[in-house]
Amino acid sequence: MPIVEPSLPPEATHLSQSDACIGDDGTRELCARLAHHANLTSLDLRGCQIHAAGAAAIAALLLHQSAPPIVTLSLEWNNIGTSDAGPKALAAALATSRSLSRSVVWCTLTLTLALTLTLTVTVTVTLTLTRTLTLTPSSL
Repeated sequence: MPIVEPSLPPEATHLSQSDACIGDDGTRELCARLAHHANLTSLDLRGCQIHAAGAAAIAALLLHQSAPPIVTLSLEWNNIGTSDAGPKALAAALATSRSLSRSVVWCTLTLTLALTLTLTVTVTVTLTLTRTLTLTPSSL
């Protein structure tokens, strides 16, 4: 199955590959195909199993001389943040992209980071027990 459908017309402004699981190789192929797509303003790559190499391909697309004027880039549910390279490449591209600097940028990145936390918890419990004994003449 091709990553970019052959029927994608040149006037298309939105492409969604959400949950297509194309990975880094598919992302590189997709970005190469989109480099000269003059009308694309929205690219949805949520849940595509993209890592640092795929993020670098997206960054290269955004910086390409004839890059599409992408305004909305959705990258949620990927693994771009498993190393520093992916977020750094995207940050550099977002900072210098000519098309993005002339328009409102909506880029949501969900970075999956591997963290190990060690917690030590100290709990102090103070109990106060109050018992009231009522004596009446009939109970004596």
